[in-house]
Amino acid sequence: MLQAGSMVKAYASERMRSHRIRILTSDRVTMEMSPDDLTEGSITFRYKQEGGAALGPYVRRH
Repeated sequence: MLQAGSMVKAYASERMRSHRIRILTSDRVTMEMSPDDLTEGSITFRYKQEGGAALGPYVRRH
């Protein structure tokens, strides 16, 4: 949901899929939208959460 209150369907960009970056429902993200269709967008960046343990079980530990 955007700050204006409108709902947008967003997909992970090709770069995020190729690097296997996972997105959770509560994550803050940056997305790009086309001026032609304002109901769909592409997620281009996922902001890191504060406190490394809060990222969830999918974080790989080396």
